[in-house]
Amino acid sequence: FPGAWTMALGDRVKCLGSELVEDAGTWGPAGQVLSPDLKIACGQGTLRLTQLQRAGKSAQDSGSFLRGFALPVGTKLG
Repeated sequence: FPGAWTMALGDRVKCLGSELVEDAGTWGPAGQVLSPDLKIACGQGTLRLTQLQRAGKSAQDSGSFLRGFALPVGTKLG
């Protein structure tokens, strides 16, 4: 299954789904959480993470993921 992983607040998180955000309206350093709906700054542009999985847990849509694991705006992934 294609995907990528990152470290988030000390936990390994698989990123299994994302979508390109055409006009994010905000920016920041690559890997920074830009909004509560998981828009993430990239080297060029912005992605919204749509499906994630913590180690030992089931894959979840971003809303379900955030109910069990907070990623505040400004958090640096990586």
